[in-house]
Amino acid sequence: MKMLNKGAMFGLEVQALKKQSGRLFLARLRRLSFRLVEGQQATRVRTSQGAMFGLDARIALAIFGALSVISGAALYSAIQDSKVTSLYTQLTEIAKAYEAYYIDTGQHAPRASDILDARALFTKTTETNWKGPYFGTSAPSNADLKTNTPYMGGFRVFESDTWGPGTALTPDIYCDAGDVCSVWTVLFSVEESLAFAIDEKFDDNDYTTGNIRLYNTTGARHVWFKVMPFDN
Repeated sequence: MKMLNKGAMFGLEVQALKKQSGRLFLARLRRLSFRLVEGQQATRVRTSQGAMFGLDARIALAIFGALSVISGAALYSAIQDSKVTSLYTQLTEIAKAYEAYYIDTGQHAPRASDILDARALFTKTTETNWKGPYFGTSAPSNADLKTNTPYMGGFRVFESDTWGPGTALTPDIYCDAGDVCSVWTVLFSVEESLAFAIDEKFDDNDYTTGNIRLYNTTGARHVWFKVMPFDN
C-alpha cells in the first residue's frame, strides 16, 4: 500500500509541477524520483553495494591497465630518448677530439684511401706539438676507434654534398680529386630506430643532408657526423 500511495502522490505532484518553469520542474522531478525509490532502497542495499563493488573493481582494473600501458610507453620513450642523446653526445665528443688533434698538430690523421687512422689520437709518431691522447678510450688496434658506446667508430674522408641511404660509395661518397670533402666520424651498425631518431632530433631529419648522415647496412645504419672540412 505504501508503494501505491507513493505512486499516486508522485502522479499528482507531477501534474502540479508541469505548470511550473522547466528548470524548476526538472529539479523537483528529480527529488520526487529519489523519494519514490527510497522505500525500496533498504532491501537492496546489500545487493547494490555488492554490484557497485564489482563495478568499482572493474573500473579500477581498467584504469590501472590503461595507466600501465601509458606508463610503459612513456618509460620506453624516455629510455630511447636517453640512448639517442647519449649516442649524439658521443659523436660530438669524438669530433671534438679530432679537432683538438688537428689544432695541435696542424695536420689530419694519416690517410689510407678514405680511412683516417684513429690511432693518431692516441699515439704520437712524427707530429709536432702532439698533446694527446685526445679521446677517453683505450688505443685501438687498427685504424678504427673504440668508443664509449656499444658501437665501433672511426674517421673517413667523404664528400660534403648530398649522400645517404641508397647512395653509391663510388663515385658519390668517396672523396675523389676535385671533390669538396669533409672529415666524418661514425658509429657503425646502430639500430635503425635509434639512427633515424638521432637525425630527427639533432639535425634536419633528412638523412642525406646536414651534419648527420645515415648509410646502409643489414638491419642497422651507420651514423655519420661531419667533423670539419678536408683539403682535398
